[in-house]
Amino acid sequence: MKNSVAWLVLVCSLMLPGVGRVQALDLERLKEDTRINRELLMYILTDDLANLKVSDEELLARFIPLAESGDTGAMTAVGGIYYLGRQIPQDTEKAVYYYSRAAEQGYDFGYVMLGYMYVDGVYHGDNIAKIIEGAERGIRNNTLYKANATLLLAGLRKLGEYEPEDMDEFVAWLEVSLLINIFSIIWEIFIIRGTG
Repeated sequence: MKNSVAWLVLVCSLMLPGVGRVQALDLERLKEDTRINRELLMYILTDDLANLKVSDEELLARFIPLAESGDTGAMTAVGGIYYLGRQIPQDTEKAVYYYSRAAEQGYDFGYVMLGYMYVDGVYHGDNIAKIIEGAERGIRNNTLYKANATLLLAGLRKLGEYEPEDMDEFVAWLEVSLLINIFSIIWEIFIIRGTG
């Protein structure tokens, strides 16, 4: 699958509704976000584009206004839609724009996604140090994308761009990441695809 690392990371990042939200909690919006995020998850996970319940245009119409209002979670969702390029042409410039905006606003997952674009060979930015710092902060501070950040650092290590200060700690991060990703796969098989 095209950009397989990126879609896996985006799936993991959207498992819980409201990740990265800057607005106050609104129960009705949370219900709608849960529905939209489920549709976005199905969009990312399926190869059967003809039977999707939601299109790129519908998702972008929903998430771009949220992204423009400062919602960093929506920024990464929009970046992911443009990066994956499933029903629309892939647009890595727009993906970089939205991921960078999220990162600049303090949402380290934006750096993680820029890092995956770098590992995939489609982003050649000069801020690898910021990407590494953002990934390390994500590992230390946020369990929601700890696995994604750890796998990114492993990819950067393989490219010779990252060397952990404490190899034992890094190996422990990888072990936790593998468990989280195994849970994600089980969750996707039994919950997401099972209720479609």
